[in-house]
Amino acid sequence: MTEMTKVWRPDDDLTVVKGGRRKVLIQDEILTVGRIQYQPGEGNEFHFHDGTSQALYVIEGEFTVRTKHEDGTVSEKRLLAGDCALVGNREHEQFQNTGDTPALVWQVTHTPGEVVRGQS
Repeated sequence: MTEMTKVWRPDDDLTVVKGGRRKVLIQDEILTVGRIQYQPGEGNEFHFHDGTSQALYVIEGEFTVRTKHEDGTVSEKRLLAGDCALVGNREHEQFQNTGDTPALVWQVTHTPGEVVRGQS
């Protein structure tokens, strides 16, 4: 059983990510909740995650999610504060802050490890 180690309250300061752009807030053997922050214009390259989908919730700013399909076409979704998106397992993704202020996003994923797809 996992113990609750931190409760995040509405008045907690989530605007500053110290160190790298991603910080794990809470993690157990099943789920990882992290926050990521991108400065205006900052982003990453197309990549994918094997064994986990990602739920993204934009706390503040503007955050664009691009997904690349097998035929090479790219879909783009612009997310604003309060928007939520789901990026599927092995879906090629790219994130970028396309706004003028820092973008702060909560990210929920399956904790790395064995993925159980069903049991009889």
